[in-house]
Amino acid sequence: MKKMILGLVIGGLLGTAATVSATSGIEAFVYPVKLLINGKAQQVSAETPILNVNGHAYLPARFLAEASGNKIDYNHEEKSINLSEASSLLLPDSYSVEEALRNGDVVSSGTGTYNLKRLNAFLDSRNNGQRDWVRVTQFTIEGDPVLHSFYYDGTALRYEKDSRDGYGVKGMGGGYCQSAALVRSPEPGHLSLELKGCSPGDPTVSLQLTVKETGLAPKLTLDQAFLAEAAEGRLKGSAFGLGAGRKEMLDAWGEPHKTGTDQTEYSMWNEYAYFYWEPEDTVGAIKVYGEPVRFKVSEVKQVLGAPLSEEENASYANTWTLYYEAGDYQLFFNADSKDGTVKSLLYKKK
Repeated sequence: MKKMILGLVIGGLLGTAATVSATSGIEAFVYPVKLLINGKAQQVSAETPILNVNGHAYLPARFLAEASGNKIDYNHEEKSINLSEASSLLLPDSYSVEEALRNGDVVSSGTGTYNLKRLNAFLDSRNNGQRDWVRVTQFTIEGDPVLHSFYYDGTALRYEKDSRDGYGVKGMGGGYCQSAALVRSPEPGHLSLELKGCSPGDPTVSLQLTVKETGLAPKLTLDQAFLAEAAEGRLKGSAFGLGAGRKEMLDAWGEPHKTGTDQTEYSMWNEYAYFYWEPEDTVGAIKVYGEPVRFKVSEVKQVLGAPLSEEENASYANTWTLYYEAGDYQLFFNADSKDGTVKSLLYKKK
């Protein structure tokens, strides 16, 4: 067996909790055994091998949790590791907001929705054909939990509802659904998780999630003032423009509906993505997707005039880009074809 000495790393991780001598360590060996979960062989990464310490086998916690269909989270402030089970049946009847947040649930109540990034990560996994699960826990005014669990096994999307509403309908329900999407709700201050093609009977399931009102326009107003405002560093329809600080946006709009990295970090509220420039941590670009910019190419040209250039986008398949300038700023209208419909707008400084 390959011998490994683990000392300084362990001491560094636990340095705030206990005193560890620089010469102390743990003697461990790589343990060449096969790992099976429910009879299915698992491929363990060489970077996180199974170890033998004093005759006991130690498995990488994150790998074991995710391979068995659970989730694991590390809380840096509490110095704690939390393992959460997929099935709501294992959760206590008195499931609280604090427990739900600790388990990594998407938590929704009358005051707001938290951990939305977990829901978006699940939807991304499904779109990419990757196995995943997520739980959305809604709390009634009285504090009773209604748990909605979503599972994707790489092929099918399964939905389970476990209602513990003491003043409503209690019980279990669910089925298989054809699609799932997080969309802007017609009701201000809400997002809607829409499940369609659900069995039995092919109904649509809609979960309303409370969020802070952003005031972001559901449809941009394309008029003569559009380029004039763009020349001032503002995109008509958004209260925050280029140069806005991340903190002031979070203070005003609350937790982003989605976060990620695409060359640089971004936060997304509704269909609007704000990309942050370092080191100032301010907005350097805004990209708007879908309905707010769903204009015909002919409409854009009619209102804004002929673009400075237009061509097939070499970076994205099936994309025709119209390029405009407004003062020191650039606007890229990306359409699905030369005479088609705009699907996104990128706005940034030259």
